Amino acid sequence: MKVSSLKSIVLFLSFTATVFSCSKKDNTATEVPTVSTLEIFEITDNSAKTISEVIDNGGGEIISKGVCYGTSVDPSISESKTTDGGGMGSFLSEIEGLEPEKEYFIRAYATNEIGTAYGKNISFKTTPLPIIKGDLNLDSQAEIDLLFKSDIEIIEGDLYVGLRSDFNKSAVINSLSSMSSLKEVKGDLVIINTRSLKNLEGLNNIEKIGRNIIISHNQDLSDIDIFNNFIKLEGGITLISNPELVELNGFNSVTSLSGDLRISGNDKLESISGLESLSSISGELSIWYNLSLQNISGLKNLTSIQTEKNWYQALSIVYNDKLTDLEGFNQLKEIKGGLKIDSNAGLESLDGLNNLTKIDGDLEINNNNVLENIKALSNLETILRLHINGNHKLQTLDGLENLKPPSSSNAEISIINNNQLSDYCAIKDFVSNINNCSDDNSLGCDYSVYGNAYNPEYEDMKNGKCKEEK
Repeated sequence: MKVSSLKSIVLFLSFTATVFSCSKKDNTATEVPTVSTLEIFEITDNSAKTISEVIDNGGGEIISKGVCYGTSVDPSISESKTTDGGGMGSFLSEIEGLEPEKEYFIRAYATNEIGTAYGKNISFKTTPLPIIKGDLNLDSQAEIDLLFKSDIEIIEGDLYVGLRSDFNKSAVINSLSSMSSLKEVKGDLVIINTRSLKNLEGLNNIEKIGRNIIISHNQDLSDIDIFNNFIKLEGGITLISNPELVELNGFNSVTSLSGDLRISGNDKLESISGLESLSSISGELSIWYNLSLQNISGLKNLTSIQTEKNWYQALSIVYNDKLTDLEGFNQLKEIKGGLKIDSNAGLESLDGLNNLTKIDGDLEINNNNVLENIKALSNLETILRLHINGNHKLQTLDGLENLKPPSSSNAEISIINNNQLSDYCAIKDFVSNINNCSDDNSLGCDYSVYGNAYNPEYEDMKNGKCKEEK
Protein backbone atom coordinates (compact mmCIF):
# COMPACT_ATOMS: atom_id res chain seq x y z
CA MET A 1 0.00 0.00 0.00
CA LYS A 2 2.79 2.41 0.86
CA VAL A 3 4.66 1.72 -2.39
CA SER A 4 1.49 2.24 -4.39
CA SER A 5 0.72 5.54 -2.63
CA LEU A 6 4.25 6.81 -3.20
CA LYS A 7 4.02 6.01 -6.93
CA SER A 8 0.73 7.88 -7.08
CA ILE A 9 2.24 10.99 -5.49
CA VAL A 10 5.24 10.93 -7.84
CA LEU A 11 2.98 10.58 -10.86
CA PHE A 12 0.77 13.49 -9.67
CA LEU A 13 3.71 15.83 -9.11
CA SER A 14 5.16 14.91 -12.48
CA PHE A 15 1.81 15.66 -14.20
CA THR A 16 1.39 18.98 -12.36
CA ALA A 17 4.91 20.09 -13.28
CA THR A 18 4.25 19.20 -16.90
CA VAL A 19 0.97 21.16 -16.93
CA PHE A 20 2.49 24.27 -15.40
CA SER A 21 5.49 24.03 -17.67
CA CYS A 22 3.23 23.89 -20.72
CA SER A 23 1.01 26.65 -19.40
CA LYS A 24 3.94 28.97 -18.87
CA LYS A 25 5.27 28.22 -22.28
CA ASP A 26 1.88 28.96 -23.93
CA ASN A 27 1.52 32.46 -22.30
CA THR A 28 5.07 33.74 -22.57
CA ALA A 29 6.09 35.55 -25.74
CA THR A 30 9.05 34.19 -27.57
CA GLU A 31 9.20 36.89 -30.26
CA VAL A 32 7.68 40.22 -31.23
CA PRO A 33 4.22 40.19 -32.87
CA THR A 34 3.48 40.29 -36.56
CA VAL A 35 1.31 43.20 -37.66
CA SER A 36 0.17 44.44 -41.06
CA THR A 37 -0.91 47.89 -42.27
CA LEU A 38 -3.78 47.14 -44.63
CA GLU A 39 -5.66 50.21 -45.83
CA ILE A 40 -6.07 53.97 -45.40
CA PHE A 41 -9.34 55.73 -46.27
CA GLU A 42 -11.56 58.77 -45.60
CA ILE A 43 -8.65 61.16 -46.03
CA THR A 44 -9.57 64.81 -45.34
CA ASP A 45 -7.62 68.02 -44.87
CA ASN A 46 -6.95 67.15 -41.20
CA SER A 47 -7.76 63.46 -40.61
CA ALA A 48 -7.67 59.91 -41.96
CA LYS A 49 -8.73 56.37 -40.99
CA THR A 50 -6.80 53.11 -41.32
CA ILE A 51 -7.43 49.36 -41.06
CA SER A 52 -4.57 47.18 -39.72
CA GLU A 53 -4.30 43.60 -38.43
CA VAL A 54 -2.32 41.77 -35.75
CA ILE A 55 -1.55 38.45 -37.46
CA ASP A 56 0.59 36.77 -34.77
CA ASN A 57 1.00 37.66 -31.09
CA GLY A 58 4.51 36.22 -30.90
CA GLY A 59 3.39 33.73 -28.29
CA GLY A 60 2.24 36.29 -25.74
CA GLU A 61 -0.36 38.89 -24.92
CA ILE A 62 -0.70 41.99 -27.15
CA ILE A 63 -0.27 44.88 -24.71
CA SER A 64 -1.07 47.70 -27.16
CA LYS A 65 -1.62 48.33 -30.84
CA GLY A 66 -2.37 51.20 -33.20
CA VAL A 67 -0.70 53.20 -35.95
CA CYS A 68 2.28 55.57 -35.84
CA TYR A 69 2.28 58.55 -38.18
CA GLY A 70 4.50 61.46 -39.16
CA THR A 71 5.99 63.35 -42.09
CA SER A 72 9.05 61.06 -42.37
CA VAL A 73 9.39 57.39 -43.31
CA ASP A 74 9.27 54.79 -40.51
CA PRO A 75 7.36 56.68 -37.80
CA SER A 76 7.64 54.99 -34.40
CA ILE A 77 5.75 54.81 -31.11
CA SER A 78 8.02 57.56 -29.74
CA GLU A 79 6.30 59.94 -32.16
CA SER A 80 2.62 60.56 -32.89
CA LYS A 81 0.48 57.46 -32.62
CA THR A 82 -3.01 56.13 -31.94
CA THR A 83 -3.75 53.66 -29.16
CA ASP A 84 -6.39 51.12 -30.12
CA GLY A 85 -6.42 48.54 -27.33
CA GLY A 86 -4.90 45.04 -27.38
CA GLY A 87 -5.63 41.59 -28.74
CA MET A 88 -5.43 39.86 -32.07
CA GLY A 89 -7.21 40.56 -35.34
CA SER A 90 -8.01 43.61 -37.42
CA PHE A 91 -8.60 47.07 -35.92
CA LEU A 92 -9.64 50.58 -36.93
CA SER A 93 -7.51 53.66 -36.18
CA GLU A 94 -8.61 57.28 -36.50
CA ILE A 95 -5.88 59.87 -37.04
CA GLU A 96 -6.68 63.52 -36.31
CA GLY A 97 -4.92 66.88 -36.09
CA LEU A 98 -3.18 66.68 -39.46
CA GLU A 99 -2.28 69.65 -41.66
CA PRO A 100 -3.82 70.27 -45.10
CA GLU A 101 -1.98 69.31 -48.31
CA LYS A 102 0.87 67.53 -46.52
CA GLU A 103 2.36 64.06 -47.11
CA TYR A 104 2.26 61.69 -44.15
CA PHE A 105 3.64 58.17 -43.52
CA ILE A 106 1.87 55.63 -41.36
CA ARG A 107 2.58 52.11 -40.20
CA ALA A 108 0.77 49.83 -37.81
CA TYR A 109 2.41 48.69 -34.58
CA ALA A 110 1.76 45.99 -31.99
CA THR A 111 3.56 45.48 -28.68
CA ASN A 112 3.99 42.41 -26.46
CA GLU A 113 6.38 41.74 -23.59
CA ILE A 114 9.27 41.09 -25.96
CA GLY A 115 8.91 44.40 -27.83
CA THR A 116 7.18 46.30 -30.62
CA ALA A 117 6.80 45.27 -34.22
CA TYR A 118 5.74 47.47 -37.14
CA GLY A 119 3.90 46.94 -40.39
CA LYS A 120 4.90 48.36 -43.74
CA ASN A 121 4.91 52.11 -44.46
CA ILE A 122 1.96 53.59 -46.32
CA SER A 123 2.08 57.21 -47.45
CA PHE A 124 -0.83 59.55 -48.20
CA LYS A 125 -1.46 63.25 -48.69
CA THR A 126 -4.15 65.21 -46.88
CA THR A 127 -6.61 67.10 -49.02
CA PRO A 128 -6.54 70.90 -49.44
CA LEU A 129 -8.71 73.01 -47.20
CA PRO A 130 -12.18 73.37 -48.74
CA ILE A 131 -11.67 76.87 -50.13
CA ILE A 132 -13.54 79.07 -52.57
CA LYS A 133 -11.06 81.29 -54.39
CA GLY A 134 -12.59 84.67 -55.15
CA ASP A 135 -16.13 85.92 -54.52
CA LEU A 136 -19.13 83.66 -53.99
CA ASN A 137 -22.71 84.68 -54.88
CA LEU A 138 -25.59 82.52 -53.63
CA ASP A 139 -29.15 83.52 -54.50
CA SER A 140 -31.18 80.34 -53.98
CA GLN A 141 -31.68 77.65 -51.35
CA ALA A 142 -30.76 74.88 -53.79
CA GLU A 143 -27.49 76.59 -54.66
CA ILE A 144 -26.52 76.98 -50.98
CA ASP A 145 -27.30 73.37 -50.10
CA LEU A 146 -25.54 71.91 -53.13
CA LEU A 147 -22.36 73.94 -52.83
CA PHE A 148 -21.87 73.36 -49.09
CA LYS A 149 -22.11 69.59 -49.43
CA SER A 150 -18.35 69.86 -49.93
CA ASP A 151 -17.97 71.38 -46.44
CA ILE A 152 -16.44 74.69 -47.54
CA GLU A 153 -14.42 76.26 -44.73
CA ILE A 154 -12.85 79.36 -46.29
CA ILE A 155 -14.00 81.90 -48.88
CA GLU A 156 -11.10 84.02 -50.08
CA GLY A 157 -13.26 86.84 -51.44
CA ASP A 158 -16.69 88.27 -50.62
CA LEU A 159 -19.67 86.10 -49.74
CA TYR A 160 -23.07 87.34 -50.95
CA VAL A 161 -26.21 85.53 -49.85
CA GLY A 162 -29.34 86.89 -51.54
CA LEU A 163 -30.02 89.17 -54.50
CA ARG A 164 -27.42 91.92 -54.64
CA SER A 165 -28.46 93.64 -57.86
CA ASP A 166 -32.27 93.73 -58.14
CA PHE A 167 -34.14 95.26 -55.20
CA ASN A 168 -37.47 94.78 -56.98
CA LYS A 169 -37.13 91.08 -56.20
CA SER A 170 -35.84 89.04 -53.28
CA ALA A 171 -34.18 85.66 -52.98
CA VAL A 172 -36.33 82.96 -51.35
CA ILE A 173 -33.95 81.41 -48.85
CA ASN A 174 -35.28 79.47 -45.86
CA SER A 175 -32.15 78.35 -44.05
CA LEU A 176 -28.37 78.69 -43.93
CA SER A 177 -27.94 75.55 -41.81
CA SER A 178 -25.98 73.72 -44.52
CA MET A 179 -23.23 76.39 -44.25
CA SER A 180 -22.10 75.22 -40.80
CA SER A 181 -18.64 74.20 -42.08
CA LEU A 182 -17.77 77.82 -42.92
CA LYS A 183 -15.06 79.29 -40.67
CA GLU A 184 -13.62 82.28 -42.51
CA VAL A 185 -14.63 84.88 -45.09
CA LYS A 186 -11.64 86.96 -46.18
CA GLY A 187 -13.76 89.69 -47.77
CA ASP A 188 -17.22 91.03 -46.92
CA LEU A 189 -20.01 88.86 -45.56
CA VAL A 190 -23.23 90.19 -47.10
CA ILE A 191 -26.74 88.90 -46.35
CA ILE A 192 -28.93 90.99 -48.61
CA ASN A 193 -32.42 91.15 -50.07
CA THR A 194 -33.80 87.82 -48.88
CA ARG A 195 -37.31 86.55 -48.17
CA SER A 196 -38.31 83.71 -45.76
CA LEU A 197 -34.93 83.76 -43.98
CA LYS A 198 -35.74 84.20 -40.27
CA ASN A 199 -32.36 83.58 -38.66
CA LEU A 200 -28.71 83.07 -39.56
CA GLU A 201 -28.24 79.63 -37.98
CA GLY A 202 -25.50 77.92 -39.95
CA LEU A 203 -23.05 80.80 -39.74
CA ASN A 204 -22.35 80.04 -36.06
CA ASN A 205 -18.86 78.66 -36.70
CA ILE A 206 -17.46 81.69 -38.51
CA GLU A 207 -14.40 82.91 -36.63
CA LYS A 208 -12.87 85.50 -38.97
CA ILE A 209 -14.19 88.07 -41.43
CA GLY A 210 -11.63 90.07 -43.37
CA ARG A 211 -13.74 93.15 -44.01
CA ASN A 212 -17.36 94.01 -43.22
CA ILE A 213 -20.57 92.32 -42.14
CA ILE A 214 -23.52 93.73 -44.07
CA ILE A 215 -27.06 92.56 -43.27
CA SER A 216 -29.50 94.53 -45.37
CA HIS A 217 -33.07 94.44 -46.73
CA ASN A 218 -34.05 91.01 -45.39
CA GLN A 219 -37.84 90.95 -45.16
CA ASP A 220 -38.32 88.21 -42.56
CA LEU A 221 -35.03 88.21 -40.63
CA SER A 222 -35.74 88.50 -36.90
CA ASP A 223 -32.74 86.84 -35.21
CA ILE A 224 -29.02 87.46 -35.81
CA ASP A 225 -27.69 86.06 -32.53
CA ILE A 226 -25.04 83.78 -34.04
CA PHE A 227 -21.76 85.71 -34.33
CA ASN A 228 -20.44 85.08 -30.81
CA ASN A 229 -17.51 82.88 -31.94
CA PHE A 230 -15.64 85.72 -33.63
CA ILE A 231 -11.89 85.80 -33.16
CA LYS A 232 -11.38 88.67 -35.58
CA LEU A 233 -13.52 91.15 -37.52
CA GLU A 234 -11.38 93.45 -39.65
CA GLY A 235 -14.05 95.89 -40.84
CA GLY A 236 -17.40 97.25 -39.72
CA ILE A 237 -21.00 96.19 -39.22
CA THR A 238 -23.97 97.42 -41.26
CA LEU A 239 -27.59 96.62 -40.39
CA ILE A 240 -30.03 98.35 -42.72
CA SER A 241 -33.75 97.84 -43.44
CA ASN A 242 -34.42 94.55 -41.69
CA PRO A 243 -38.06 95.25 -40.77
CA GLU A 244 -38.59 92.25 -38.45
CA LEU A 245 -35.38 92.63 -36.43
CA VAL A 246 -36.26 93.47 -32.81
CA GLU A 247 -32.91 93.13 -31.04
CA LEU A 248 -29.34 93.70 -32.14
CA ASN A 249 -27.40 90.94 -30.41
CA GLY A 250 -24.87 88.27 -31.24
CA PHE A 251 -21.71 90.42 -31.42
CA ASN A 252 -20.55 90.17 -27.81
CA SER A 253 -17.04 89.01 -28.74
CA VAL A 254 -16.34 92.10 -30.88
CA THR A 255 -14.04 94.49 -28.98
CA SER A 256 -13.20 96.97 -31.74
CA LEU A 257 -14.27 97.89 -35.26
CA SER A 258 -11.97 99.06 -38.06
CA GLY A 259 -14.89 100.37 -40.06
CA ASP A 260 -18.33 101.91 -39.69
CA LEU A 261 -21.15 100.73 -37.45
CA ARG A 262 -24.37 101.59 -39.28
CA ILE A 263 -27.77 100.78 -37.78
CA SER A 264 -30.52 102.22 -39.93
CA GLY A 265 -34.10 101.70 -41.05
CA ASN A 266 -34.87 98.70 -38.83
CA ASP A 267 -38.49 99.58 -38.03
CA LYS A 268 -39.05 97.12 -35.17
CA LEU A 269 -35.61 97.33 -33.59
CA GLU A 270 -36.09 98.08 -29.90
CA SER A 271 -32.71 97.32 -28.38
CA ILE A 272 -29.01 97.47 -29.18
CA SER A 273 -27.79 94.95 -26.62
CA GLY A 274 -25.22 92.74 -28.30
CA LEU A 275 -22.13 94.96 -28.51
CA GLU A 276 -21.20 95.06 -24.84
CA SER A 277 -17.50 94.31 -25.43
CA LEU A 278 -17.08 97.04 -28.04
CA SER A 279 -14.69 99.75 -26.81
CA SER A 280 -13.59 101.61 -29.96
CA ILE A 281 -14.76 102.35 -33.50
CA SER A 282 -12.37 103.53 -36.20
CA GLY A 283 -15.12 104.78 -38.45
CA GLU A 284 -18.58 106.29 -38.20
CA LEU A 285 -21.34 105.24 -35.84
CA SER A 286 -24.71 106.11 -37.33
CA ILE A 287 -28.06 105.23 -35.75
CA TRP A 288 -30.78 106.44 -38.13
CA TYR A 289 -34.49 105.85 -38.71
CA ASN A 290 -35.02 103.10 -36.13
CA LEU A 291 -38.54 104.11 -35.20
CA SER A 292 -38.97 101.68 -32.27
CA LEU A 293 -35.50 101.99 -30.74
CA GLN A 294 -35.60 102.59 -26.98
CA ASN A 295 -32.44 101.02 -25.58
CA ILE A 296 -28.79 101.46 -26.63
CA SER A 297 -27.26 99.96 -23.46
CA GLY A 298 -25.19 97.51 -25.50
CA LEU A 299 -22.80 100.37 -26.29
CA LYS A 300 -22.02 100.96 -22.63
CA ASN A 301 -18.29 100.18 -22.91
CA LEU A 302 -17.63 102.33 -25.97
CA THR A 303 -14.94 104.90 -25.12
CA SER A 304 -13.88 106.39 -28.47
CA ILE A 305 -15.08 106.96 -32.03
CA GLN A 306 -12.80 108.34 -34.70
CA THR A 307 -12.99 109.05 -38.40
CA GLU A 308 -10.14 109.96 -40.72
CA LYS A 309 -11.47 113.50 -41.27
CA ASN A 310 -12.75 115.54 -38.35
CA TRP A 311 -15.48 117.24 -40.37
CA TYR A 312 -17.27 113.92 -40.82
CA GLN A 313 -20.11 113.05 -38.45
CA ALA A 314 -18.37 110.39 -36.43
CA LEU A 315 -21.51 109.85 -34.33
CA SER A 316 -24.97 110.59 -35.68
CA ILE A 317 -28.26 109.80 -33.95
CA VAL A 318 -31.13 110.75 -36.23
CA TYR A 319 -34.88 109.99 -36.48
CA ASN A 320 -35.16 107.50 -33.62
CA ASP A 321 -38.62 108.51 -32.38
CA LYS A 322 -38.81 106.46 -29.16
CA LEU A 323 -35.32 107.16 -27.86
CA THR A 324 -35.73 109.34 -24.73
CA ASP A 325 -32.08 109.61 -23.64
CA LEU A 326 -28.61 108.45 -24.65
CA GLU A 327 -27.89 106.11 -21.75
CA GLY A 328 -25.49 103.62 -23.25
CA PHE A 329 -22.80 106.15 -24.20
CA ASN A 330 -21.80 106.52 -20.57
CA GLN A 331 -18.13 105.63 -21.15
CA LEU A 332 -17.73 107.68 -24.32
CA LYS A 333 -14.99 110.27 -23.78
CA GLU A 334 -13.76 111.31 -27.19
CA ILE A 335 -15.18 111.69 -30.69
CA LYS A 336 -12.71 112.37 -33.47
CA GLY A 337 -15.18 113.89 -35.87
CA GLY A 338 -18.59 115.47 -35.46
CA LEU A 339 -21.57 114.66 -33.24
CA LYS A 340 -25.04 115.02 -34.75
CA ILE A 341 -28.22 114.55 -32.72
CA ASP A 342 -31.12 115.36 -35.02
CA SER A 343 -34.89 114.84 -35.29
CA ASN A 344 -35.37 112.37 -32.44
CA ALA A 345 -39.00 113.06 -31.62
CA GLY A 346 -38.97 111.59 -28.10
CA LEU A 347 -35.51 112.68 -26.95
CA GLU A 348 -35.86 114.54 -23.66
CA SER A 349 -32.24 114.78 -22.49
CA LEU A 350 -28.69 113.92 -23.50
CA ASP A 351 -28.11 111.82 -20.39
CA GLY A 352 -25.49 109.22 -21.23
CA LEU A 353 -23.01 111.73 -22.69
CA ASN A 354 -21.91 112.86 -19.22
CA ASN A 355 -18.28 111.74 -19.66
CA LEU A 356 -17.78 113.23 -23.12
CA THR A 357 -14.90 115.74 -23.05
CA LYS A 358 -13.79 116.20 -26.66
CA ILE A 359 -15.37 116.49 -30.10
CA ASP A 360 -12.86 117.13 -32.91
CA GLY A 361 -15.61 118.34 -35.19
CA ASP A 362 -19.03 119.96 -35.19
CA LEU A 363 -21.58 119.64 -32.40
CA GLU A 364 -25.05 119.61 -33.98
CA ILE A 365 -28.21 119.40 -31.86
CA ASN A 366 -31.14 120.00 -34.17
CA ASN A 367 -34.91 119.47 -34.39
CA ASN A 368 -35.39 117.44 -31.21
CA ASN A 369 -38.83 118.73 -30.38
CA VAL A 370 -39.08 117.68 -26.72
CA LEU A 371 -35.45 118.12 -25.72
CA GLU A 372 -35.56 120.14 -22.51
CA ASN A 373 -31.90 120.42 -21.54
CA ILE A 374 -28.35 119.58 -22.55
CA LYS A 375 -26.87 119.49 -19.05
CA ALA A 376 -25.28 116.09 -19.70
CA LEU A 377 -22.59 117.88 -21.77
CA SER A 378 -21.14 119.60 -18.70
CA ASN A 379 -17.72 117.90 -19.12
CA LEU A 380 -17.39 118.82 -22.78
CA GLU A 381 -14.42 121.13 -23.42
CA THR A 382 -13.57 120.93 -27.11
CA ILE A 383 -15.61 121.36 -30.30
CA LEU A 384 -14.97 122.87 -33.72
CA ARG A 385 -18.36 124.42 -34.57
CA LEU A 386 -21.64 124.74 -32.68
CA HIS A 387 -25.10 124.24 -34.23
CA ILE A 388 -28.23 124.24 -32.06
CA ASN A 389 -31.36 124.62 -34.17
CA GLY A 390 -35.07 123.86 -33.96
CA ASN A 391 -35.27 122.43 -30.43
CA HIS A 392 -38.60 123.89 -29.36
CA LYS A 393 -38.49 123.13 -25.62
CA LEU A 394 -34.88 124.07 -24.98
CA GLN A 395 -34.72 127.15 -22.73
CA THR A 396 -31.05 127.40 -21.73
CA LEU A 397 -27.65 126.21 -22.91
CA ASP A 398 -26.64 125.04 -19.45
CA GLY A 399 -24.20 122.18 -19.86
CA LEU A 400 -21.83 124.01 -22.23
CA GLU A 401 -20.09 126.08 -19.54
CA ASN A 402 -16.73 124.35 -19.98
CA LEU A 403 -16.39 124.84 -23.73
CA LYS A 404 -13.07 126.32 -24.77
CA PRO A 405 -12.85 128.50 -27.89
CA PRO A 406 -11.73 126.59 -30.98
CA SER A 407 -8.28 127.30 -32.40
CA SER A 408 -9.63 127.24 -35.95
CA SER A 409 -10.04 130.59 -37.70
CA ASN A 410 -13.30 129.45 -39.34
CA ALA A 411 -15.29 128.90 -36.16
CA GLU A 412 -19.06 128.84 -36.59
CA ILE A 413 -21.93 129.36 -34.16
CA SER A 414 -25.46 128.71 -35.38
CA ILE A 415 -28.34 128.93 -32.89
CA ILE A 416 -31.62 129.22 -34.79
CA ASN A 417 -35.36 128.65 -34.25
CA ASN A 418 -35.30 127.36 -30.69
CA ASN A 419 -38.64 128.88 -29.70
CA GLN A 420 -38.11 129.03 -25.93
CA LEU A 421 -34.36 129.60 -25.78
CA SER A 422 -33.60 132.78 -23.85
CA ASP A 423 -30.45 132.00 -21.81
CA TYR A 424 -27.04 131.73 -23.51
CA CYS A 425 -24.86 132.46 -20.50
CA ALA A 426 -23.30 128.99 -20.51
CA ILE A 427 -21.48 129.86 -23.76
CA LYS A 428 -20.69 133.50 -22.97
CA ASP A 429 -16.97 132.87 -22.43
CA PHE A 430 -16.81 130.46 -25.36
CA VAL A 431 -18.21 133.08 -27.74
CA SER A 432 -16.34 136.05 -26.28
CA ASN A 433 -12.96 134.42 -26.69
CA ILE A 434 -13.34 133.47 -30.33
CA ASN A 435 -11.15 135.70 -32.46
CA ASN A 436 -12.28 137.30 -35.72
CA CYS A 437 -15.97 136.72 -35.09
CA SER A 438 -18.83 138.86 -36.35
CA ASP A 439 -22.55 138.71 -37.03
CA ASP A 440 -22.03 139.01 -40.79
CA ASN A 441 -19.15 136.53 -41.15
CA SER A 442 -16.95 139.31 -42.52
CA LEU A 443 -14.02 138.40 -40.28
CA GLY A 444 -14.00 134.64 -40.84
CA CYS A 445 -16.06 133.47 -37.89
CA ASP A 446 -19.80 133.07 -38.56
CA TYR A 447 -22.12 133.95 -35.67
CA SER A 448 -25.79 133.32 -36.56
CA VAL A 449 -28.42 133.65 -33.84
CA TYR A 450 -32.08 134.27 -34.73
CA GLY A 451 -35.57 132.84 -34.43
CA ASN A 452 -35.19 132.16 -30.70
CA ALA A 453 -37.00 133.66 -27.71
CA TYR A 454 -33.94 135.89 -27.23
CA ASN A 455 -31.36 136.59 -29.95
CA PRO A 456 -28.21 138.28 -28.61
CA GLU A 457 -25.81 139.70 -31.14
CA TYR A 458 -22.12 138.90 -30.97
CA GLU A 459 -21.31 142.18 -29.22
CA ASP A 460 -24.10 141.52 -26.70
CA MET A 461 -22.44 138.26 -25.75
CA LYS A 462 -19.05 139.94 -25.38
CA ASN A 463 -20.64 142.55 -23.16
CA GLY A 464 -22.32 139.99 -20.92
CA LYS A 465 -25.87 140.40 -22.24
CA CYS A 466 -26.31 136.64 -22.51
CA LYS A 467 -29.95 136.19 -21.44
CA GLU A 468 -33.24 137.90 -21.82
CA GLU A 469 -33.92 140.53 -19.21
CA LYS A 470 -37.34 140.35 -17.61
